[in-house]
Amino acid sequence: MGFMRIDRRRSEEEVCIWGIHPVEEFLRARPDAVLGVYVLPSFGRTRPQRDLQRLIEGIGVAIYRVQDFSRLPVHPGTVHQGVAARVKPVWDVDFGVLLDSMAFNTALFVICDQVTDPHNFGAILRSAVAFGVSAVIVAERDTSPVTGVTVKASSGAVAYARICRVPNLAAAMALCRERGVSLVGLASGGNTPVWDVDLTGPSAVVVGAEGKGLRRRVEATCDCLVRIPHGPSVESLNVSTAAGIVLYEAARQRGLSVRRGVSA
Repeated sequence: MGFMRIDRRRSEEEVCIWGIHPVEEFLRARPDAVLGVYVLPSFGRTRPQRDLQRLIEGIGVAIYRVQDFSRLPVHPGTVHQGVAARVKPVWDVDFGVLLDSMAFNTALFVICDQVTDPHNFGAILRSAVAFGVSAVIVAERDTSPVTGVTVKASSGAVAYARICRVPNLAAAMALCRERGVSLVGLASGGNTPVWDVDLTGPSAVVVGAEGKGLRRRVEATCDCLVRIPHGPSVESLNVSTAAGIVLYEAARQRGLSVRRGVSA
């Protein structure tokens, strides 16, 4: 494992991720998606680092020791724990393929309307994986891309996720409805508490942007609007927190065993 230079010319089909747990999750879930692992000279001094190094070597993924991460898009000041990796975007799923292959009688989707913060998007993806979501549907525009920040915020759960990007969110929602999916919008002005809505059937939880909520057309496409009752001291919940609460309620109603390999 010698030192190497990192080529700046990376394919657009690759994403740089960092941190022990995100890299470990990809190695365990999709080792075929890991194109290479990069470690700093000091890597291997702690037990978690040594454990990860043994995992990398055991799987047979190429590992490179580099002087620094300046040639990788690792955000300055981020907690990278001395390790980064290049991975393929295995989370991407074509919406048409999803419609043709999905068992819609048990489907549970999350639909994100203009969630642009990568930390929020990553946290939503983590909850989606933890609570058995079939796929996360987002608009091609005005939505956070999956970046290293997203993967770090999800603590590696993106390795297990399926994400569909569609050109028109309301049109995609209408197609889901045609397949029998109930569109449940989450809004502070919703008429129904979330625990009074039946989420046992095919459902899609629709969440909007932080501060803005659902756009008018997206909200109008929903079959019902629900709210999460909470104390008066807080005006509203963070979108990722709210999404996690609704998804937990869906999992509770369904009696699911939702262990998908992502630790708490």
